[in-house]
Amino acid sequence: MEWEIWAIANSLEQSGIWEELVRIWESSERMEDVLQDLVDQIKASLDTMEVFAWGEHFLRIWDMGKLEGKEEVESMLRRHWRRLGTGSRKKE
Repeated sequence: MEWEIWAIANSLEQSGIWEELVRIWESSERMEDVLQDLVDQIKASLDTMEVFAWGEHFLRIWDMGKLEGKEEVESMLRRHWRRLGTGSRKKE
């Protein structure tokens, strides 16, 4: 069995296929690194967009002014209810 494996490896090396397989392997590893960098950049972009959206929401609320009375209490309760993850918009 070992001799057969050695014969196959030897024939691959003599035909130049072995070097091509090594280049393909190295290329796939580089491609994996490039794709991981792309995923990291997309995650960073999404985080930036989320921060921007929260900032825009904050400025919109700030521009409207502070709620007074019953609306303020309902707004606070709604916000805390959503953070708990147990409420839905339909129930509110």
